[in-house]
Amino acid sequence: MSDLLQAASAPLLLAVLDAQDVCVMATDSQGIIQAFNPAAERLLGYNRTEVVGILTPLFFFDATDLAEKDIALHERTTAESLQALSLICGEHCEWTYNGKINSRIPVALSVFSLAESQGLEAGYLLAASPMKKPPNSPEASEQFIHAVVSALPIQFCVLDAAGTILAGNRPWAEIEAAKSVGPQTLPIGQNYLSLLEGGLARHFGAEGFIQGVRSVLNGTQTAFAMEYSYASRTGRRWFEGKVVPFSDQAMGKAIVMHENITEHKKLEHRFRQAIESAPSAIVMVNELGTIVMINVQTEKSFGYSRDELIGQAVEVLVPERFRGPHIGFRQAYLAAPVSRPMGEGRELFGLRKDGSEFPVEIGLGLIDDEDGIIVLSSIIDITERRNASDKLKQALNEKEVLLKEVYHRVKNNLQVVSSLINLQAGNVKNETTGDLLKQSADRIKAMALLHEKLYHSKDLAKIDFKDYIRSLVDHLLFGYGTHSSKIAVDLRVDEVYLNVDTAIPCGLIINELLSNALKHAFPGDSCGKVDISFTHSQGELMLVIADNGIGLPDQLEINHSTSLGLQLVHTLTNQLMGEMTVERSHGAAFTLRFAEIL
Repeated sequence: MSDLLQAASAPLLLAVLDAQDVCVMATDSQGIIQAFNPAAERLLGYNRTEVVGILTPLFFFDATDLAEKDIALHERTTAESLQALSLICGEHCEWTYNGKINSRIPVALSVFSLAESQGLEAGYLLAASPMKKPPNSPEASEQFIHAVVSALPIQFCVLDAAGTILAGNRPWAEIEAAKSVGPQTLPIGQNYLSLLEGGLARHFGAEGFIQGVRSVLNGTQTAFAMEYSYASRTGRRWFEGKVVPFSDQAMGKAIVMHENITEHKKLEHRFRQAIESAPSAIVMVNELGTIVMINVQTEKSFGYSRDELIGQAVEVLVPERFRGPHIGFRQAYLAAPVSRPMGEGRELFGLRKDGSEFPVEIGLGLIDDEDGIIVLSSIIDITERRNASDKLKQALNEKEVLLKEVYHRVKNNLQVVSSLINLQAGNVKNETTGDLLKQSADRIKAMALLHEKLYHSKDLAKIDFKDYIRSLVDHLLFGYGTHSSKIAVDLRVDEVYLNVDTAIPCGLIINELLSNALKHAFPGDSCGKVDISFTHSQGELMLVIADNGIGLPDQLEINHSTSLGLQLVHTLTNQLMGEMTVERSHGAAFTLRFAEIL
């Protein structure tokens, strides 16, 4: 421990220091703090463990203050600075400490050199008492109060029991129009009631205010307030007058205040105008579900007058069958009050005074102030919109029926044409001509099959192409008779829906390539397999028709073939803006890639 605390009297000294209300710090010969009493902890905000053996007292001093006392730290050691400080302060001087939380703490400081004390080693003792601010003089307090009161944004005066003006900040007549009827300085000592009766109250239309002041002064009413207005050259001005009893009877009996609420009234008027001019019915409801305000459109929509609705429960505007859910919805809304549509996804109806109902759309808003939550409902009569929507749905249904009928008739006509061609092919002696006629019939049948799928589809704009491919393959296998029983067809088709303009050329391509495979890839009674895949990935469609038959002739050029079927495939590929590639190893594989057309 330090040489200070090694003294025989150290325990007694520490006990004495801790008991003091004075902030005490004691140092060793180097100026390092060795004692820091509880009063010092309270005043400076530091714990002794943060200070003892670590800091010097100069840590709590401002360098500027030291410089003003000609104590330059950079020119002296800590011990030399404390020695200089003890010479300046001695038994007493006014100083300022810097605390941990509160800076600039005025103190009465005493600094002693322990080396001069008998029986103690060298060091310094600093004792400081916080300096209390002297009480303000009556004149200073009065000036301060006058400055505060004058700065209030309201007109203010204090009355005694007889109504005499004791103090105030502004005259009640501090208004342009009042210059001709009242003084421009508050007449201290005059009777306030006499001033009111002398013309001010009548001028401002506030005759009832006189009775309110009297009732508070004689104790028959604890407080009084009223609004009044007058017409000035710049427009109507609104004020709110309040009278409240004063708590200190020795200082007065009542306080009278007048606050200019003109801007508030203007905003309120504009809000009312906006509500009244709204094209939808506006209903304001408090937390209890009571209607507190409506607009003109509400009267027109529901058939009630304003007086009939104000104060009524909002359920009076709701059909009986919706009142339970409506109340529950209101409670749910107040639990999380944010602006949103009401009953989204549900049909809502309003109830008129005559008992008739009409469809509505409701938006909920929120006004939250010191009086509580007000729910603002905007109610739109959507009868005309509903009628228009019903007419549109009816027209769409009629159009859908018409389109289905068109697809059905086109399918029937194509089937008739296909059947006629097949009959004609059966009567043709030339085998080549018969095959050509049969191919044409298959093509027509492929288109007829597509229209049949559209006829049965729920979406007339698109067709389930997976189902269509399966039906087309079954038709072609059936058309080629027993030979097709030795040929297996493996389908791997994604769930893809194509519009008519894409489905027809794509279906005809499948018809041509599968027909060619069934007729030419497996001569005689040879067996084989045809793989058909139709996949969809990242906006691209890919059709692959591959067989393991005898393959294509080496001299055959797909894009310049004289075959009508391959010419048709080439034309339809261009129509789809696609790309066709052919692989000739292990049979033949045709791959068609084209972009999805939305």
